[in-house]
Amino acid sequence: MTVQLYRKEPCLFCERCRISLLEKSIPFEEITVDVRNKPDWFLALSPNGKVPVLKRDDCVVFDSAVINEYLDEAFPEIPLMPSHPGERARVRFWINFANSRLHTSYMNILRTPPESFDDAVVRFEADLTTLDRALEDCAKPGPYFNGDEFTLADITFATTFDRFAVFPILRGYDMPRTFARVLAWMDVVADRPSVAATRPTLEANLANCRRYLPDALRVESSPCGA
Repeated sequence: MTVQLYRKEPCLFCERCRISLLEKSIPFEEITVDVRNKPDWFLALSPNGKVPVLKRDDCVVFDSAVINEYLDEAFPEIPLMPSHPGERARVRFWINFANSRLHTSYMNILRTPPESFDDAVVRFEADLTTLDRALEDCAKPGPYFNGDEFTLADITFATTFDRFAVFPILRGYDMPRTFARVLAWMDVVADRPSVAATRPTLEANLANCRRYLPDALRVESSPCGA
C-alpha cells in the first residue's frame, strides 16, 4: 500500500490532510505541486486542477474534507470522528461552517478595501460569536470541539485559526479577547503535536496572504515596499 499526498505549501487545506495522516500514523509520501504552472501529469490526476489530492494505490480522492473522511474510514484504528451518529453529524455541520462561513469571513478580512473593512470585521466577529456559542452549548465539555475527543472538526478549524496571526500585521486588526471559548480552543489545538508539525512559519503565511490584499495595501505591506 502506498499513500501519496499531492500538495502545495503553505495551504491550510493540504495541512488538514497532513494532520490527519500524522494523527493516524499513516506512512505517506508528500509530492509538492507547482500550482501556478501545473504539470500535465497533475492535471490528468486532478480533474479540477486543485490540491490536495490523495492517492492510495489506484484510489484517488479530492477535497480536504472528503480526503479526511476517507482516511478515517479506510484506517479506522485511530478514529477522528465520534462513534455516535448524532455527534458525527454535529462535527460534519461545523466542518461545513468552517469551510463555507468562517473561511469566507477570514478571506474578507484580507481582501476588503479600507472603506469596507468595518463591515468585514462585523461579519467575521458574528461568525466567531456563532462558534463561541456552539462551544458553550456542547454537551461534552472538554478541551476539544467534541469534549475529550480530537476530531476532524479540530483539524479543520486549526489550520484556519493559524491564519488569524497575520491580521495584526497585514490589517492592523486584533481578534477581540471576548471570544473566550474560541481562544481557549485555538490554544489547545495549536499545541497538538500534529498541528505544530505541519504549521507554516509566520513569514510563509504572511507572504501567502499578502497576495489577497487590496492593491494599495499589498504594496504598503511588502517587505521591500514595492
